Amino acid sequence: MQETFDLPDLGEGLTEAEILEWRVAEGDTVTLDEEIVEVSTAKAVVVIPSPYAGIVAKLHGAAGDILEVGSPLISFTVEGDEPEPGEPPAEVEPAAAEPEVKEADTERSPNLVGYGVAEDTVDSGRRRRNAAAPAAAPSPAPSTRPLAKPPVRKLAKDLGVDLADVPPTGPGETITRDDVLAAADGPVQETQDAAPPAPAAETAPARPPTGTLEPVRGIRRSIAERMEAAGAIPAAAASHEAGVKGLLELHGELAESDDSITPFAVMLRLVISALREVPTLNGHYTDEGIRRFDQIHLGFAAATDRGLLVPVIRDADQMGIGDLNTELRRLATEARNGSIAPTDLVGSTFTVSNFGALGIDGGVPMINHPEVGILGVGRFSERARRTKKGKVRFEPTVNLTLSFDHRVADGTEAARFLLHLADRLASKGKLLGSL
Repeated sequence: MQETFDLPDLGEGLTEAEILEWRVAEGDTVTLDEEIVEVSTAKAVVVIPSPYAGIVAKLHGAAGDILEVGSPLISFTVEGDEPEPGEPPAEVEPAAAEPEVKEADTERSPNLVGYGVAEDTVDSGRRRRNAAAPAAAPSPAPSTRPLAKPPVRKLAKDLGVDLADVPPTGPGETITRDDVLAAADGPVQETQDAAPPAPAAETAPARPPTGTLEPVRGIRRSIAERMEAAGAIPAAAASHEAGVKGLLELHGELAESDDSITPFAVMLRLVISALREVPTLNGHYTDEGIRRFDQIHLGFAAATDRGLLVPVIRDADQMGIGDLNTELRRLATEARNGSIAPTDLVGSTFTVSNFGALGIDGGVPMINHPEVGILGVGRFSERARRTKKGKVRFEPTVNLTLSFDHRVADGTEAARFLLHLADRLASKGKLLGSL
């Protein structure tokens, strides 16, 4: 007996997966929970274990194929089971069985491939043979009708040129486009001297560039869909250049006890404080209305070899800086090596994009639909700033850019959010009070 295993639901909102690599082949014997296939979803790379112990009977797809959730993935012959009864015996003589099959075929569904083929093939073969004999008779036709391709004939008709009067110069005495053009220009152009310029006109257009077509699949397809959704949001953006002296001082002190803590982790902890100050930005815009969340599930952009992912730190508002940093490092590592769970890539309520990690001063991030806002953080760099006393000095600064859904928030909320961050980034004392 065969058991067919369908592609399972691999996570919230996932409807399909691309087969990356089969780890078994048809005819292989597998054990329960043995890894059988590696697939890529819009969220992550997932290795699927075998739900049966038995022999692989059929793989319902090859590497590169995209299967929908619930469609057949692999079939097994379960060990110890006998073949199902009802199969026609091998000793049945074809001559005796053939009439019965043809008679039964008339009652079968017409979309079962193969039924009635023998009869149709014989009939069509007879028709082709009967039609082939007279077709060979009118052999003189090529000598009485000028040889020319359909586009050349159309050109001759448009120019009013009789092909019977056109001397052919093509292979096998075929009339070419140049022959028709030469005939249309008159006897003066019907010379060998006129022939060379014509090919130049044919080859004048530049050849198109060569390349390869890459299907939009998996994570790249998910990114494209999210960007299309983000493009429909009436978004606005606000930016502010903030001093980060306080953040760097605090980070230096924290690193003395735990050198794994990054400045970005401190920044995320401060973003949580700003979202508490401006809760309007911690929500989703839906067709039913604006959904505001009590918890803060903080997403952060992570660049991987497979595209941009947004891992989610769940209940980030309940974490201290140490736990937040640990979760940040775990999710970033798993996102880059492809082992992140699909559930760790959904459910964010606000997202932060760290441009600075790429060496970029700043940019305008696109909102992670259906969220209300996203913060872009540029790289830290020394910039000239004017003090209250009018003097100019260089200080470590960062460009902060908030993109927000203007249906939910406006410039007032954006300014409050950015100024809350800036006020605390510059002062270690205020920063500690917000952690």
